[in-house]
Amino acid sequence: MVEEFFHPHIYNIHLRIDFLPNELLHRVIKILFRVIRTNMGENNAIASTAIWALGWLTSSRYCDNYTAYTFTEAELDFLRQFATNKKQDTFALGWSVLILSVCTSEKPVFAQADWIYEWAVVADGAKPQKQLPDPMPLDRPRDRVVLEHLISLDLPKEAKRPVAIALGRIGYFIPEMVEPLLEIFQDDTFAFNKRDEALVYLVLTGSAQVISTLINGVNSSKDDSDKYGFPERCFLALIGMGDIDALRQELERGKENQIDINAIAYALAGVFNPQGKKVLKSIKNNHQQKEIRNAAANALSRARQW
Repeated sequence: MVEEFFHPHIYNIHLRIDFLPNELLHRVIKILFRVIRTNMGENNAIASTAIWALGWLTSSRYCDNYTAYTFTEAELDFLRQFATNKKQDTFALGWSVLILSVCTSEKPVFAQADWIYEWAVVADGAKPQKQLPDPMPLDRPRDRVVLEHLISLDLPKEAKRPVAIALGRIGYFIPEMVEPLLEIFQDDTFAFNKRDEALVYLVLTGSAQVISTLINGVNSSKDDSDKYGFPERCFLALIGMGDIDALRQELERGKENQIDINAIAYALAGVFNPQGKKVLKSIKNNHQQKEIRNAAANALSRARQW
């Protein structure tokens, strides 16, 4: 199992492990389910290893719908029961909910759009913020019940993180997700795409805590060891959220931390709430810095072209 399901990733971490021929794929998945079912008692470690292999096989660590194999309702029910079994360790629980989040013909939320690119388009003034795509929740009411139950429990953070990711994938955003998602986004040991996925769900969930974290990130000092671009991601996420008070605050700060004041002004000009344009008009007429007045005027002019 290690050779088949893990070893290829030593050479290419982005490799999708769905390479098995169709007949062999079905046989392997059936065997894994059988192993899990028969080893949920004293041989819990064997069940955990099998659920891990199933997770790798379905590439559930990445956010894309898995259609090479159609899970039966009985298999989905078993995964739900497995996830809520108090005897399972956090490792196995995490893999089981990630599998549930991708085993569908519907695209998970993170795969529905190139979200960060969309935010960048708004930052460039190419379209108004209000035209950003909306997430389309998946029709997964039973999975939602399981995941909401799990996120409400006093679980270790290693278990809550995948539960929060799974909730985001199926398109349900609740306050309990914020802390575990922030942990993923701010942890530079996670892969970039995993941090991006957490960030998208943070923006779609929204909260004062998220806004505060993003503002702090935007205004953090430059770190040459940061290959991810943490401040830049925070900046685009603020634009994606479209919170008027946060955008106004950053625009009025000006180029204190080399932020793109034009991008902030474009976002304010394009939000649904007409208060965004009112803020820009006030800044255009009253702000002390000419550059910021000009950015507000330019954004208001661009809004008339949209």
